[in-house]
Amino acid sequence: MNDIYKEMTSLSGKIKLTKEQVKTIASLDGEINNLHNGIQVKFPHIYCDFICFWGSYGGESLLWELMPNPEKSDDVQGHLTFEQAIEGVKIIKNKKESK
Repeated sequence: MNDIYKEMTSLSGKIKLTKEQVKTIASLDGEINNLHNGIQVKFPHIYCDFICFWGSYGGESLLWELMPNPEKSDDVQGHLTFEQAIEGVKIIKNKKESK
C-alpha cells in the first residue's frame, strides 16, 4: 500500500489522494491511474470511474467527475468531493449487483 500511495501523491502537484482514500478505493476493487496530469479512479468490474484533472467537471477546484451519473447512466456528475464520488460508486455497484 505504501508504494501505491507514494506513486499517486507524486503524479501531480495539487491532486493527491490520502492513505485513507487509497484504502477506500482498494476496498472497492478500484484502480488508480494517471490521466491528463491528474488522477483517474477506475472500477472496471462495474464500468465506472471518477476523474480529477484540469478540464474535468470540477477539476480546476480539485473536485471529482463521476461517470456514469448514478441517476442518469448516460451522463456524468461533476464537482463532487471524494466522499460524494465514492458514494456514487457504491450506488452504481449496488444497482449492478442487484440485477
